[in-house]
Amino acid sequence: MPLLDKRPRVFGDPGLVNPGTVRDSPRISRSREPSPVDRRASIRYPLRLPVLIVAAGGHSMSLTAHTCNISSTGVLLRCSEELAVEQTVEYVINLYPDYDLRLRCKGRVERSARVSTPPAPAGGAYALALTLETFEFARQGKGSSGR
Repeated sequence: MPLLDKRPRVFGDPGLVNPGTVRDSPRISRSREPSPVDRRASIRYPLRLPVLIVAAGGHSMSLTAHTCNISSTGVLLRCSEELAVEQTVEYVINLYPDYDLRLRCKGRVERSARVSTPPAPAGGAYALALTLETFEFARQGKGSSGR
C-alpha cells in the first residue's frame, strides 16, 4: 500500500477527495446571519456627499456635514457638532449638485462619537450614525416620495 501522497492539491484536482464549493469556503459566508464582527444588516457604500442637517429633536438648525458611507437603512456622517443619541433628525443629502438632486431624509441618531483620526478639522470632529427611516427625492423644490 502506498504512503499518503504529500503533494499539494488544488481545487478541481481529481485526487482531492472533497474539493468543496464556494459555499463551503471559509472566506465567503452565504449566511444571512451577521458575523460577530460585522452586524450590519445591509451593504454600505463608501460615498462622500455633502449633507445639511435641517432639524434635530424638533428644533430647526442648519448644520453641514458629509457622508462617509450610506446604505438602504442608514448613513454615517462626519460633522462638527455632536447630536444626542435617539434624537430625531431631518437631513438632506445632495446626491448630484450639478442637477440639484437631493434626498430629504428623516431618521434618528443611532450613535455619536468624537473622532480623533484625520481629517477631523476639515471633515468634522464627530461621527454620527443616522437611520434612514423615510426619504423623499427633491429636485428644484419639487419632491417625489420614496420609502
